[in-house]
Amino acid sequence: MKMKKVIKKPFKIAAWSYVLFLILSTIFGFLIRGQGIVPYDYNSPPVLIFLSVLCILISFVLLLLIFYGFILLGKKFNNNLLSRVSVLGIFIFTIYTIYILFGGLLLNVPVLPTADNYESWSQDQINGPQQLGTFILIGYIVMSIVLGVVWILFGISLLRLRKKIKYAKSAGILNIITGATLFIFIGYLIAIPALIMEIMLLFEASRRFEKNKK
Repeated sequence: MKMKKVIKKPFKIAAWSYVLFLILSTIFGFLIRGQGIVPYDYNSPPVLIFLSVLCILISFVLLLLIFYGFILLGKKFNNNLLSRVSVLGIFIFTIYTIYILFGGLLLNVPVLPTADNYESWSQDQINGPQQLGTFILIGYIVMSIVLGVVWILFGISLLRLRKKIKYAKSAGILNIITGATLFIFIGYLIAIPALIMEIMLLFEASRRFEKNKK
């Protein structure tokens, strides 16, 4: 059975999933505040670990619904770039989710604290923080480049819909600016209005194409 038959109003579901995703992202941000580059460490209380993992898993499911909505939107308007970039987004966030949940175990990064070296790592006030800082910087650069390119492509794909659906032009321009300025951090601020315009675009798609569906 195709997902389209199971999800009767994919655009509306994608839009509300986006809203819930932003709310969960805010909650998750408060949970990991001061916790480092991962949402928990080996001294974190079990409740924090459980809530963090729960937020990550729910957010991942919501992202699948969001990207699925854009994949269908691309197919409806024969916009192959939008569909392909959305599939790429699913792949990237799948890798990211796996890394966040199991990165320390799968990658065995030596500069990060583990159950075996946590005490010695935390007591090393010179090498430990410097190594972690280098790891964070490299990770930020790589992530900014990858996400920046994807964001720009996504914005271009939305611009192609500017004459076909409301809010596509604004969402496209904001996404392109976000991707182009992600490296200098400004993009993360511009991403907020870009995401809001994407939500409005999905609601508009639902209003136009799902009005008579039950």
